[in-house]
Amino acid sequence: MRNFSAGNDGRILDSRGIEVGVLDSTNVLERDPVPGPGLRVIDSGWIEGEAHRAWGPEAWARFLRAWDAFVQGVREAGGEALVRPAAGHVIGDAPRAGVFLRERPGARLALEPSALLTPSMRARGADHLGRLASSFEPRRVALVVMGGEEEEVVRLAYPEAGVVVRSGGA
Repeated sequence: MRNFSAGNDGRILDSRGIEVGVLDSTNVLERDPVPGPGLRVIDSGWIEGEAHRAWGPEAWARFLRAWDAFVQGVREAGGEALVRPAAGHVIGDAPRAGVFLRERPGARLALEPSALLTPSMRARGADHLGRLASSFEPRRVALVVMGGEEEEVVRLAYPEAGVVVRSGGA
């Protein structure tokens, strides 16, 4: 397992403080993410105030076009592209992430467990995180982004994945 850290600037650093990637929070439904070397993590995009539209076929198609172009650019730069699911985004839950992984067989995830919990889910967070921990084949999860101890169950489920610990707030 590889251990990394990430601050508010989104840079992923190894244990020596050397940048090895980026957590890019660009909304890919509005602007193309910038490919580059190393680990390149993007969100799947969202529609502000209208999460239900982010789950529709138009947003799905826009995300897949952006993803495919991003992956090509990242590969050309010698990097690895990952997507981070988040509640309210195009890939907003484990079932939708499963659909994405079936449609893009080479794709891998950067799981940030707390990002998949809506406010109403937090009361039963341990139950939801336990299900998330058994949702994917371990080889399909490249990183687990940790923001707190409650997410440890997910990290333990994917022992080969690198671990990014957020510092300075998420």
